[in-house]
Amino acid sequence: MNVLLSAYACEPGKGSEPEVGWRWVLEMSKLHKITVLTRSNNQPVIEAYLNQHPALCHGVEFIYFDLPAWAIKVKKRFNLLNWYYVLWQLRARKKIDRLIKEKAIDLVHLVTFASFRYPVFLSRLHVPVIWGPVGGGEIAPWGLLWYRLRFPACLKEVIRNISTSLSSLAVRWVNPTRTSGGYAIASTPRTQAILRKKGINSHLMPTIGMDVECEREADPAIASEKGLKFIFVGRLVLLKGVHLLLEGFAEAALRGASLTIVGSGAERKYLEMLASKLGISAQVSFRGHVDKQELPHLYASHHVLIAPSLYESGGYMVLEAFQQRRPAIVLEVGGLAMSVDDSCGIKVCQGSGLDVVRGLADAMTYYAKHPEYIKVHGQAGFEKLCRIYHWEQKRARMGRFYQEAVNCANISEPN
Repeated sequence: MNVLLSAYACEPGKGSEPEVGWRWVLEMSKLHKITVLTRSNNQPVIEAYLNQHPALCHGVEFIYFDLPAWAIKVKKRFNLLNWYYVLWQLRARKKIDRLIKEKAIDLVHLVTFASFRYPVFLSRLHVPVIWGPVGGGEIAPWGLLWYRLRFPACLKEVIRNISTSLSSLAVRWVNPTRTSGGYAIASTPRTQAILRKKGINSHLMPTIGMDVECEREADPAIASEKGLKFIFVGRLVLLKGVHLLLEGFAEAALRGASLTIVGSGAERKYLEMLASKLGISAQVSFRGHVDKQELPHLYASHHVLIAPSLYESGGYMVLEAFQQRRPAIVLEVGGLAMSVDDSCGIKVCQGSGLDVVRGLADAMTYYAKHPEYIKVHGQAGFEKLCRIYHWEQKRARMGRFYQEAVNCANISEPN
């Protein structure tokens, strides 16, 4: 069929939203003829990539579109990305209507931004719409925000919590499938619950995915080394919960254990001071930013990933750990809790800050007392990655959504 992908963010090799947009283009072009509507500033990177890999996007046509130069200047000058995105979607509507007629489009798929909080102006298209996977329904647990209160880092998350709650009230009017037909795809259970509460026909699929050689043999186990090696990978900001991790690591007081913190961000100085205050500086290594190509070796040289984010719709770090057959410790919130179950890691129940600190300490202690489960849980994580997050599996499932949406039939959830 002829499919139009609306991908405001769409660039290869950039990670985050641009990578999500790019991968859906890449994957769905293997099944259908794809027309992509994206921003003009993505054109140099896309065309340079296609010149080097001409066969990857066979049958794909990119249409580049942007707002006038003055609007781009205002966006950059005042950091108004959200404002610009909404205006881009509004102006793109006329172009989408024209492309549907000119190219006999059978279905429109909105892939980025992957959040339900922005209006997208795709009602009454006369072709069905696939919206998502979309997230954005997660909020930081209030009890964790007040723990060791730090202003203004905490204020930013409070504002986001309030904004998310208000957006959930208006999501029925944002929903592009309301009059055009089709399906909303939620990336997390909380987002799906919000959509369904508003009567929106929605199904669950994680936003993120990975390429993985599911048939490769397991790497040699390293659990026999003295002292467990824990690792965190991510931005050093409040929402990532690294302050909770440091306190949990100190409370666990595991002899010979070490913790590697990979990433950069505004919280680094505070976290280094906290590690010193807790008396664990000698056991904690702050590595700063690490190139993506180096991450597989880092995961493989550690035993357990810890990702105590206060909320997260996706979270590549868990999938990257699974790819190296390493288990993960996460909080029981957001998309990370969807990635991890009892077979492949430990979920720490949310509660007060002290409850979470103790829960993280207990989880680390569990692997210290039962090192054999590092290999067992790591292998189960790898199998889950192949079963649910492998892009080949995601492509096949999205293809079924496409076909059922065009056929105006209901989609049943997979087992």
